Amino acid sequence: MTSKRKGARSDGRLLAWVALVGVTILLAFALRFSYDLPEDFRYSYWTVLVGTVSSALTLAVVVLIARSDGLRAMLALNRPVSYARAAVIGVAVLLLPFVMIVLFPFLDASAEQGIGVGWDPERVVPFVLNSVVVVVVAPVVEELTFRGIGFTLLEP
Repeated sequence: MTSKRKGARSDGRLLAWVALVGVTILLAFALRFSYDLPEDFRYSYWTVLVGTVSSALTLAVVVLIARSDGLRAMLALNRPVSYARAAVIGVAVLLLPFVMIVLFPFLDASAEQGIGVGWDPERVVPFVLNSVVVVVVAPVVEELTFRGIGFTLLEP
């Protein structure tokens, strides 16, 4: 597998990955400085759409970069040493947001982060969909992009 990874540097995959990361960073900064998010963006279907489409496009490029040497190896998708331990960690990660919801009133994070809109139970569906994109979809794509293909292409 080492010879395939060294070949990745010469066949343009590393350059493609660096370009993907660079374009992503430039787009994030451009949006940050040119567009003011509305206070209720967490309750918007538009936010769900933008997050989903950007994650899907990033994942598509990552898969295109990794496909020639086998996705499992290139994306560092390894079986866990212990499925029981992986299950415990998974449950803990899924429960953490609920702990944060309980602590939210005491931590006053909304003032610290500049979040001005409170809970709106009438728009729970877009909020839940946004939560899935932010808590599940985006982190999985990020891990595959950086710890997966990125680390694989950059390791000696």
